[in-house]
Amino acid sequence: MLEVRNIKKTFGRNVILQGLSFQVNKGDVVTIIGPSGSGKTTLLRCIDFLERANSGSLVFEDDTFNFAHVTKKQIYSIRRRIGFVFQSHHLFNNKTALGNVAEGLITAHKIPRAEAEQIGKETLDKVGLSDRYHYYPNQLSGGQQ
Repeated sequence: MLEVRNIKKTFGRNVILQGLSFQVNKGDVVTIIGPSGSGKTTLLRCIDFLERANSGSLVFEDDTFNFAHVTKKQIYSIRRRIGFVFQSHHLFNNKTALGNVAEGLITAHKIPRAEAEQIGKETLDKVGLSDRYHYYPNQLSGGQQ
Protein backbone atom coordinates (compact mmCIF):
# COMPACT_ATOMS: atom_id res chain seq x y z
CA MET A 1 0.00 0.00 0.00
CA LEU A 2 1.07 3.55 -0.75
CA GLU A 3 -0.55 6.50 0.97
CA VAL A 4 0.09 10.21 0.55
CA ARG A 5 -1.02 12.30 3.51
CA ASN A 6 -1.64 16.03 3.33
CA ILE A 7 1.09 16.84 0.82
CA LYS A 8 1.94 20.49 0.21
CA LYS A 9 4.29 21.78 -2.47
CA THR A 10 5.02 25.39 -3.32
CA PHE A 11 7.32 27.12 -5.75
CA GLY A 12 7.94 30.51 -4.16
CA ARG A 13 4.49 31.98 -3.46
CA ASN A 14 2.78 29.63 -5.91
CA VAL A 15 0.96 26.81 -4.13
CA ILE A 16 1.00 23.81 -6.45
CA LEU A 17 -0.31 21.08 -4.13
CA GLN A 18 -2.10 21.63 -0.84
CA GLY A 19 -3.75 19.15 1.49
CA LEU A 20 -3.83 16.35 -1.07
CA SER A 21 -4.26 12.88 0.42
CA PHE A 22 -4.95 9.52 -1.23
CA GLN A 23 -4.23 5.80 -0.92
CA VAL A 24 -3.23 3.25 -3.56
CA ASN A 25 -3.63 -0.41 -2.66
CA LYS A 26 -1.36 -3.17 -3.89
CA GLY A 27 -2.34 -4.23 -7.39
CA ASP A 28 -4.16 -0.98 -8.19
CA VAL A 29 -3.44 0.82 -11.44
CA VAL A 30 -3.78 4.58 -11.02
CA THR A 31 -4.10 7.33 -13.57
CA ILE A 32 -3.71 10.97 -12.58
CA ILE A 33 -5.58 13.32 -14.88
CA GLY A 34 -6.16 17.04 -14.88
CA PRO A 35 -5.56 20.17 -16.90
CA SER A 36 -2.12 21.42 -17.79
CA GLY A 37 -0.47 23.08 -14.80
CA SER A 38 -2.65 21.36 -12.19
CA GLY A 39 0.29 19.65 -10.45
CA LYS A 40 0.11 16.08 -11.79
CA THR A 41 3.80 15.80 -12.65
CA THR A 42 4.81 17.73 -9.53
CA LEU A 43 2.87 15.23 -7.41
CA LEU A 44 4.65 12.26 -9.00
CA ARG A 45 8.02 13.98 -8.70
CA CYS A 46 7.36 14.59 -4.99
CA ILE A 47 6.35 10.96 -4.41
CA ASP A 48 9.64 9.83 -5.97
CA PHE A 49 11.54 12.62 -4.16
CA LEU A 50 12.71 14.21 -7.40
CA GLU A 51 11.14 17.36 -5.92
CA ARG A 52 11.07 18.11 -2.20
CA ALA A 53 7.52 18.72 -0.93
CA ASN A 54 7.14 21.34 1.79
CA SER A 55 5.13 19.09 4.10
CA GLY A 56 3.09 15.93 4.35
CA SER A 57 4.05 12.31 4.54
CA LEU A 58 4.33 9.22 2.41
CA VAL A 59 3.39 5.83 3.84
CA PHE A 60 4.74 2.92 1.86
CA GLU A 61 4.10 -0.59 3.08
CA ASP A 62 4.97 -0.28 6.81
CA ASP A 63 7.28 2.74 6.54
CA THR A 64 6.34 6.42 6.97
CA PHE A 65 8.46 9.15 5.38
CA ASN A 66 8.18 12.88 6.05
CA PHE A 67 8.30 14.65 2.69
CA ALA A 68 10.24 17.62 4.06
CA HIS A 69 12.77 15.67 6.15
CA VAL A 70 13.73 12.49 4.34
CA THR A 71 17.27 11.11 4.19
CA LYS A 72 19.09 10.00 1.04
CA LYS A 73 19.06 6.43 2.35
CA GLN A 74 15.28 6.57 2.70
CA ILE A 75 14.92 8.03 -0.78
CA TYR A 76 16.93 5.18 -2.30
CA SER A 77 14.81 2.68 -0.38
CA ILE A 78 11.62 4.18 -1.78
CA ARG A 79 12.91 4.40 -5.34
CA ARG A 80 13.82 0.72 -5.36
CA ARG A 81 10.19 -0.15 -4.59
CA ILE A 82 8.16 2.36 -6.65
CA GLY A 83 7.96 2.75 -10.42
CA PHE A 84 6.20 5.35 -12.55
CA VAL A 85 5.42 5.85 -16.19
CA PHE A 86 5.48 9.57 -16.94
CA GLN A 87 3.59 11.19 -19.80
CA SER A 88 6.77 12.14 -21.63
CA HIS A 89 8.25 8.70 -22.00
CA HIS A 90 11.77 8.22 -23.20
CA LEU A 91 12.20 4.96 -25.04
CA PHE A 92 15.32 3.50 -26.57
CA ASN A 93 14.61 3.62 -30.31
CA ASN A 94 17.10 0.81 -30.95
CA LYS A 95 15.37 -1.57 -28.51
CA THR A 96 12.12 -3.48 -28.88
CA ALA A 97 9.17 -3.02 -26.54
CA LEU A 98 10.47 -5.98 -24.53
CA GLY A 99 13.99 -4.56 -24.52
CA ASN A 100 12.74 -1.21 -23.25
CA VAL A 101 10.77 -2.81 -20.42
CA ALA A 102 13.62 -5.12 -19.40
CA GLU A 103 16.41 -2.51 -19.63
CA GLY A 104 15.82 -0.89 -16.23
CA LEU A 105 15.64 -4.26 -14.51
CA ILE A 106 18.94 -5.31 -16.06
CA THR A 107 20.92 -2.11 -15.55
CA ALA A 108 19.46 -0.62 -12.36
CA HIS A 109 18.44 -3.75 -10.50
CA LYS A 110 21.10 -6.13 -11.85
CA ILE A 111 18.49 -8.78 -12.68
CA PRO A 112 19.80 -11.39 -15.14
CA ARG A 113 18.62 -10.77 -18.72
CA ALA A 114 16.50 -13.93 -18.98
CA GLU A 115 14.66 -13.15 -15.75
CA ALA A 116 14.21 -9.48 -16.73
CA GLU A 117 12.79 -10.48 -20.09
CA GLN A 118 10.35 -12.88 -18.42
CA ILE A 119 9.19 -10.07 -16.11
CA GLY A 120 9.00 -7.79 -19.15
CA LYS A 121 6.78 -10.26 -21.02
CA GLU A 122 4.47 -10.59 -18.01
CA THR A 123 4.26 -6.80 -17.79
CA LEU A 124 3.54 -6.36 -21.49
CA ASP A 125 0.89 -9.10 -21.23
CA LYS A 126 -0.83 -7.17 -18.42
CA VAL A 127 -1.17 -4.06 -20.58
CA GLY A 128 -2.39 -5.90 -23.66
CA LEU A 129 0.86 -5.87 -25.65
CA SER A 130 1.51 -9.63 -25.82
CA ASP A 131 1.75 -9.43 -29.59
CA ARG A 132 4.15 -6.47 -29.58
CA TYR A 133 7.24 -7.83 -27.76
CA HIS A 134 9.42 -7.42 -30.86
CA TYR A 135 8.07 -4.07 -32.08
CA TYR A 136 10.27 -0.99 -31.97
CA PRO A 137 8.94 2.31 -30.58
CA ASN A 138 8.33 3.73 -34.08
CA GLN A 139 6.11 0.70 -34.79
CA LEU A 140 3.91 1.34 -31.74
CA SER A 141 1.11 3.86 -31.33
CA GLY A 142 1.51 6.68 -28.81
CA GLY A 143 -0.67 4.86 -26.30
CA GLN A 144 1.27 1.61 -26.77
CA GLN A 145 4.52 3.45 -26.21
